[in-house]
Amino acid sequence: MELASILRPLVFALTILLAWVGVKPFANLADPSLLGTTEEGNPLNQVAYLAVATLLFATAAYVDRRVFSVFKWPLLILSLGWIAFSVAFSEDPSLAGRRVLFAALVVAMAGVVLILPRNLREFADILSGIALLIIFVCFAGVAIAPGVSVHQASDVADALAGDWRGLFAHKNIAAPMMVVFVFLGLYVAEVRSRVVGWLIIVGAVLFLIFTHGKTASMLLPFVLVMSWLMLRLKSTTARNVVLLGGLLIFNLATLGSAYSESIRNVAGLVLPDVTYTGRTEIWRFAIDHVRQRPITGYGLGAFWGTSKVLNSAETQADDGPNLVAHAHNGFLNLALEAGLPALFFAALWVLLTPLFDLKKIMSDDPDRPLTLFFVRLWLFGVYMSCFESVLFNRADPVWFCMLIAMFGLRLMTRCRFAPSTRLLLQRR
Repeated sequence: MELASILRPLVFALTILLAWVGVKPFANLADPSLLGTTEEGNPLNQVAYLAVATLLFATAAYVDRRVFSVFKWPLLILSLGWIAFSVAFSEDPSLAGRRVLFAALVVAMAGVVLILPRNLREFADILSGIALLIIFVCFAGVAIAPGVSVHQASDVADALAGDWRGLFAHKNIAAPMMVVFVFLGLYVAEVRSRVVGWLIIVGAVLFLIFTHGKTASMLLPFVLVMSWLMLRLKSTTARNVVLLGGLLIFNLATLGSAYSESIRNVAGLVLPDVTYTGRTEIWRFAIDHVRQRPITGYGLGAFWGTSKVLNSAETQADDGPNLVAHAHNGFLNLALEAGLPALFFAALWVLLTPLFDLKKIMSDDPDRPLTLFFVRLWLFGVYMSCFESVLFNRADPVWFCMLIAMFGLRLMTRCRFAPSTRLLLQRR
């Protein structure tokens, strides 16, 4: 048997597992060191990503090196370019530089990993197998080791006692990933096995309920409806209105509520907590600092959790915004860390180019289940960014899923130029 035929599914599975689970499952959240600064990286994580990335790129180059042309994406280059440029103006260029390199590495990994499955059957089988494994381990962790699978009162960072997180580091990672698994289960049920697909869906929904992840639970039906609309609307303008309209509403309801009493009053008609569990204070804190450095920001990953913020005299309250890990809004967080130009380029790349790719796909003879799967992942990442810092968050599995969706849509528009990319699109 040819070595490549063995390596391709193995490397694909290894890459997905690393992106979704990381190197430290079942983290101990009672560790006091979690309250320290984040200037120091995780050596094990860095080594793991470098090793898997090297194996991934070598395998992809062997399969067809033309796949690397997918990175000839002007808005992606501009986004990463400005983020890298902002490093020079960071108060900790070394830290920001490492974070930029890591972020670029994750983008590159997502860009090539899709050509490794030999066909759609293998693509669905590997992803469904990984999803079932993760869901099973999450439930087993809750049953066998709840101290590291369920948030405890002894956790040093958040008061979330009783919320399930499974093998993930936080319920705000576990809940969105369960939504991703629901999308995957729907895809698998349609193209491979109804039994396996619905097993994934039921397991993911049950676990999602016990995470008490309000945002993810709310976005699940919302994205299902929005993705259904996306694939049925004939007009590109109508798709733009659907996407951007939802994005505008969410950001007005969240960021707008931090400053406008009128918006808070309207939000209070449908929401029990118009502070979004204390996030309005975080958003005001972040926006104030964006105003101080609107062009270059503070450097990617070089603001939250650093000694400058933790020791800030203006935020010394025990539950102040200086203690959080990010801005709880991906668009705001990117502006804070890399400046408004980075936000502008990234917003065009993340929001508009998938819409143009979808237009090309729908004008041809699309693989509808695969297109719908990618659109769901992409929309979920976009709307999740209104509540969590997803964009360019190198360690966020939702960001990796969003990247896979965006690169997947792009590959589906370019399969004629490179026959090897049909490997993902072939039916058996």
